[in-house]
Formats: sequence, C-alpha cells, structure tokens
Amino acid sequence: MVTALGADQLLNARRVEALGLGRALDPVAVTPAGIAGTVADLLAAPPPGVAALRAEYAALPPPAATVPLLAALRR
Repeated sequence: MVTALGADQLLNARRVEALGLGRALDPVAVTPAGIAGTVADLLAAPPPGVAALRAEYAALPPPAATVPLLAALRR
C-alpha cells in the first residue's frame, strides 16, 4: 500500500499497481478506515506480483556471499 504525496511518488505508486505489488491510495480521500481495510485486503489476498518478487529475492545470494565479491573489487 502506498500513498503518494507528490514529486515522483505518483509515478512510483502507479508502478506498484502496474506490477501487481500493491495498491495506491488517494492521499486526499484516504481515511483511517480506508487504510485499515486496504491493509486487511492485501494481507488476506496478496497481489499477484508479490509471489514473483518473493521468488526473485529468494534466488539472490545471501549477504554473506556478497561480501567476498565486494572485497575482491577493492583489490
């Protein structure tokens, strides 16, 4: 859930929705009840892009595997 207020946040909010990662709420019209309802909906039924993003992150090497690679760059 994102609530864009200005600058590039509006583009980011649209991108979150386009990728199926969440929902953007109108900052002018949003209410506490609307936020609570949206959060409950997202937790009950995660958007379709969430599973793909989780899988992508799970396929990444752990931070401990990255440290030697970064150290090698210094040499």
